[in-house]
Amino acid sequence: MKEYAFMILVVFALVAAAFAQTTNGKYEVTFFGAPPRGQDVWNLPRSVAVDGKGSILIFRASQPPVLIFNRAGELQKTWGDGLFPDGHSIDFDNEGFPY
Repeated sequence: MKEYAFMILVVFALVAAAFAQTTNGKYEVTFFGAPPRGQDVWNLPRSVAVDGKGSILIFRASQPPVLIFNRAGELQKTWGDGLFPDGHSIDFDNEGFPY
């Protein structure tokens, strides 16, 4: 009897997992950009900020900590070497300056 109950639970779990998958084509996950030349991993991205003019800043735990991308995901510039030993976030103020 216990074997049948276990099998029913396993089948129920598999059916629930199958129905949990979405077929909604409205959203898709795509890769964006790449780490700077010579680095293979992102190394703990901590924050993302968008300035509204086409620049996307990614703040991460390694050097250089600030990566600036355009909308197409192309790395434009890096900065901040040694400036943020304990930084956790990045954002823009009302005038478009990062802080």
